[in-house]
Amino acid sequence: MKTFKEIVTAYSCFMRGREERIIKKAMAAMVIVMVFILIPRSFAEELLAPIMGIVQGPTDAPTDTPAPTPDPSVAPSPTDLASPAASPTDMPSPSQSADSASPSPSPTPEAQADQSMHVMIPSVVSIDPRAHSVFLPMLMAGGMRTLLVCGYTNGPSLIFGAPENGALQGGSGTSTFRITGDPGTVMASLNGSMGMRALSSQGGLSGSQITLRFVSLTMPSIKMELCNSGSPSNTRTISIRALGMDLNMVKDGVTLK
Repeated sequence: MKTFKEIVTAYSCFMRGREERIIKKAMAAMVIVMVFILIPRSFAEELLAPIMGIVQGPTDAPTDTPAPTPDPSVAPSPTDLASPAASPTDMPSPSQSADSASPSPSPTPEAQADQSMHVMIPSVVSIDPRAHSVFLPMLMAGGMRTLLVCGYTNGPSLIFGAPENGALQGGSGTSTFRITGDPGTVMASLNGSMGMRALSSQGGLSGSQITLRFVSLTMPSIKMELCNSGSPSNTRTISIRALGMDLNMVKDGVTLK
């Protein structure tokens, strides 16, 4: 059996060994702290990794995972399809639906119900029997907002006095013409500087007739069917007649004193 002295000696050795271990751990901790403080972090980690047993494995690079392909045999059910609910503001109003369904028709030119107007047209134009052309006297018509004049002849052509004054027209230089617009523009185009000209290329003008129809319209138009929509009282006929003379006329002699 150990003596008391041996027991005390053993205890003292045990305590000295324990204190040495504690001191070593404290010094190691202080060294680690000083390394982190005084040395850059990356270099300190390289020095301390073997001591602390820190082993960092390589970071795995992310791998591209293929997206799952849908199975074409599996079709989505009607309940899976989301149907956006129509908000009240998205619904067309009744007025908008009516406007889009039935666009407003464009106005159609037609004859006025009131065809009263003032027309001053000569009924007879006398010419030389040998004449192949003649300028008509001034034509006058008014009392309406929009005027349509339709002209017809039995042979000669009719040429406007000023065909390019802006009036809507067609047929100048032919035996049938139509011209429309406000009355001042229409009459200025027909009369021009010397008047409308009747021209025959195959013979004399004697015996020719020119028919003019005046129609009051709601808007300018030269549609042929509108020529017959006016009042018969506004139709005028110009007869071209030869003067009472011919090439065989014999004059009496004159006695000089």
